[in-house]
Amino acid sequence: MINTHHPTPHPPLRVCVLGDSLVLGVGDPEQNGWVGRLMPLAADRGIDLTLYNLGIRAQTTDLISARLPECMARLPHPPDGRIIISSGVNDTDLVEGLPRLTDVDAGRSLACALRSATAHDIAVAVVGPTPADSQEPQSRRVLVDELARHQRRVETVLKMLTAAGERATLHPTEQARLIATGHFRDYSGELGWTAREIAGHLRDSALIFTERIRLLSSGRPDISLSSFDPLDADRVATYAAVDWGELRDDLAAAQQDLRHAVRACPSATWAVTGRRPNGAPISLGEILRFLPGHQDEHATQLEMIVAARCLRP
Repeated sequence: MINTHHPTPHPPLRVCVLGDSLVLGVGDPEQNGWVGRLMPLAADRGIDLTLYNLGIRAQTTDLISARLPECMARLPHPPDGRIIISSGVNDTDLVEGLPRLTDVDAGRSLACALRSATAHDIAVAVVGPTPADSQEPQSRRVLVDELARHQRRVETVLKMLTAAGERATLHPTEQARLIATGHFRDYSGELGWTAREIAGHLRDSALIFTERIRLLSSGRPDISLSSFDPLDADRVATYAAVDWGELRDDLAAAQQDLRHAVRACPSATWAVTGRRPNGAPISLGEILRFLPGHQDEHATQLEMIVAARCLRP
């Protein structure tokens, strides 16, 4: 018997999907995500579907809803299109212990987007987020990724330096160029360091920050943080006595411990505050957000040292 059944033809349909990394398919080995799987499903059902993936990583519901006008240029008039809004997972990321977007504000943003779409006679479907690991908010994953990326830059440059190169410093003109581009505004005294001294400083600061993160993560009240003066002359002088290979190995181990400490931070402790030796308060969240930028500053400094040595006759 011959099957003469054919899918009922559908009119052409355009669908815009507004959302975050879940819409983009971040983390999907096939690079499709759930949105990318709609096209073959539609084809199997005889639907002539044009699909627009309008996902942007790390966006919260208010930012996603505000991009509704992006859909209007893609949907014809009279409308034969639809809009899907998928959001929510980034709303729950904690910053200093508070969510990036409250449920109330998320609801208001969605309501505004729905009213706008209704005014244009466009149907909208709202899709909630998939289950997420609440022990590792996305903001922390991004922070760890940024820290690791700059640490790799440091490691790459240090491997390029010979025994002579690790004693190189930046020329005052190059130091001024770094400051002019916004680097080292708060600690310009470190600009005159040799590559060896930078490596020693990064090792010691990684040890200090790892200790501070673990102390504050414990949630204990009234935590006093140990003193750390990176410009202390006696401390800087000790770097010259350490074997270059041993110093790089010690730095690599300290950097790894620092990454692990950041990754293991309970999200509920980001707002925990400790006291600096001068009595000034500092929160765990402030320390965590400082780390990638600090690593970036010194990675840039090292890269300029290497570049300058290559350009000099």
